Amino acid sequence: MRQEKVSAQGFPERKRYRPISSTEKPFRPEALANRLEKSLPTMVKLYEDKGFIWVMEKVKLTERGVAEGSGPAAERVQRVYDQFISEVKAR
Repeated sequence: MRQEKVSAQGFPERKRYRPISSTEKPFRPEALANRLEKSLPTMVKLYEDKGFIWVMEKVKLTERGVAEGSGPAAERVQRVYDQFISEVKAR
């Protein structure tokens, strides 16, 4: 019979596991900003250090989609985002 190692507190020691690495490609905000710039020229500001894109000074876009804003502008930005993400995942 195999004996388990016991910690100082009297609990069985846990096995150590390696972290799981993701095969998903990293999100590239500059590429998305360029895509938005094609359909909304001069209305896109990239704040890469803060992790978001500001569109038309009223729609905030993060790597998860539209975070702030509503109405037709936000819907248009979300459509561009969805298309961009589907193309990235297809690669």
